[in-house]
Amino acid sequence: MAIHWALERLETLLPAHIYANLEAASCNPAIPIDAGGTYPIIHAETGNMLAGVPYARGMRVPRSKMRALVSEGIDVQFGKKLVDVEFGADGKGVVAKFDDGKRLKGSMVVGAEGAKSRVREIAMNSVEKAATTPFPIWHMNLTVCYGDAEKAQFV
Repeated sequence: MAIHWALERLETLLPAHIYANLEAASCNPAIPIDAGGTYPIIHAETGNMLAGVPYARGMRVPRSKMRALVSEGIDVQFGKKLVDVEFGADGKGVVAKFDDGKRLKGSMVVGAEGAKSRVREIAMNSVEKAATTPFPIWHMNLTVCYGDAEKAQFV
């Protein structure tokens, strides 16, 4: 996974001691974040390089190393199934209830489990209300050269 445009955001979101160790999560810790370069776009069938995306600051990380880094000091428990959330009557605090009978108290619940978020279903009181609306997405990378600085600035 390439991290480049999000570096500034990560610096504001992560605790300083975690951000300071970001380079340790790199696929190649010998290449510093500020080295710059080009991320290759490779044709999956042929292996040919289609294009290169330049960057000034960035790094590539395996998701497993990044997940381990950003979860330092957090009691992450996998394999839990959320069944309900109680919201504090005063609008403060939550209690997450799981199918194994465990209840965990906290200040917030973050639903980061994807398009079919159980947290969103609970917050919306309905699977139907929490459903996402599908829409087509086309993603393309291209280079445009106008050959005319004034035209390029206008566009």
